[in-house]
Amino acid sequence: MTTTKGLVAIWLALLVLPPFGCARTSGVSQQALLPAAQETSSANGSGIKIESVRVTAAGHLLDFRYRVTDPDKAAAVFDRENKAFLIDQATGNALGVPRMAKVGPLRQTNFEPDPNRVYFILFSNSAGLVEPGSLVTLSVGDYRVEDILVH
Repeated sequence: MTTTKGLVAIWLALLVLPPFGCARTSGVSQQALLPAAQETSSANGSGIKIESVRVTAAGHLLDFRYRVTDPDKAAAVFDRENKAFLIDQATGNALGVPRMAKVGPLRQTNFEPDPNRVYFILFSNSAGLVEPGSLVTLSVGDYRVEDILVH
């Protein structure tokens, strides 16, 4: 079982790492690995462009990275009152955002989203239910983006 100090160390390490981690897929571009929902998330009016969803912290967390393309449409994602979940489409299980005692929720909220910045939300996957290759749905309040591929 992971301790609070261990999760804080993981969270701090994630802040230092580049958004896509260190590993690269040889011969295949990152865009070729993204399903249609991630490629066109800005075109379909969601207000965000999904950069990646990756399993991290030995499978205990899912690292969701995104950019803002339309601050007005993406406002729900940044509202602290809206609870964020990743829903595993195969099982229907909803994964929430862990809340640390001293740091708070492992989620960025900002009143003026910057389109030149990559934002993150960490979701708890302590049971290891979501694995690379799974399809998930982002749900933040009434805001939803479906068919997101986990790497």
